[in-house]
Amino acid sequence: MKSIKFTIVNSSENGMRLEKWFKHHYPDVGRARIHKLIRTGNIRLNGKKVKFGSRITEGEEIQVPQFWNNADSNLHTKSKPKPKRISKDINVDRLKARILKMDANIIALDKPAGLAVQGGTKVKNNLDDMLDDFRFDFDERPRLVHRLDKDTSGVLILARTRFVAQALTEAFKEHLIQKKYWAIVVGKPEKRRDTIQLALIKKRQGENEHVVSDPINGKDAKTCFQRIASKGNIASWLELRPLTGRTHQLRAHCALIGCPILGDGKYGGQNAFIDSIPHSKKVHLHAREIELVHPLIGKFSCRAPVPPHLTETFSMLGFDHRGRSV
Repeated sequence: MKSIKFTIVNSSENGMRLEKWFKHHYPDVGRARIHKLIRTGNIRLNGKKVKFGSRITEGEEIQVPQFWNNADSNLHTKSKPKPKRISKDINVDRLKARILKMDANIIALDKPAGLAVQGGTKVKNNLDDMLDDFRFDFDERPRLVHRLDKDTSGVLILARTRFVAQALTEAFKEHLIQKKYWAIVVGKPEKRRDTIQLALIKKRQGENEHVVSDPINGKDAKTCFQRIASKGNIASWLELRPLTGRTHQLRAHCALIGCPILGDGKYGGQNAFIDSIPHSKKVHLHAREIELVHPLIGKFSCRAPVPPHLTETFSMLGFDHRGRSV
């Protein structure tokens, strides 16, 4: 008889997908193998066969094959996951020093420009690989609930438990979380205040993915902006408030109205650069503030300081951001 054990689902795992529970507890077992174990009934919930993608509930009993004790079985896994490598130029302690606010539910981090949030084919370092170092006094590893582009700086929210992660993910979907960004754009929008409403869709261009406007097939995307200051028609300081959360929404929307974000060559091409500005090749987009009021989490707000390259550009253009509350 194959060796098995039984595990009871705890409160922090309520609502989790079954395969995700296994990946959390048995990271050395591949997804395809977990799928096979579920399909063949080696993994059961309350003694019954389940489907791949089923969710678990607190108090339910999971039947777990003893992978590590069953050397004669196809379930045995010989290889162990390779430890994730963090480059020596990434200092986790310095990143911890950028924590803006932390409570029992949330860690708000001032993400520096240049650090990717998640890994990818050409990504050497990313925040997700470092999150074990942000447990502090918690058993659970904090979770990402939203994203910032690699070259965007500012407030990034981490959920400290799976329960909070689920609540915040829903809050983002229901637009209960307000985000404010500061950007320096090339040119000057005609209106001081306006709403950009242009549907967006991802399209492959060679090896790269690009977001473009597509009123027929694109997803609805809305961005409110306010022009805070301008330097003639050369550059403007905008406050941007995304009302939807599409990939690269702010960058694409600014470029589509003819005012690309300074340094954003991906969407603005050569029009996104101003030779007279030293940091012109750095993307001038900053997640300035996040505010939320959630029935389970309560009220939370946080603001990130302006990074050095934006501060210098503000000064060069004669924009005084000091004392601004937005």
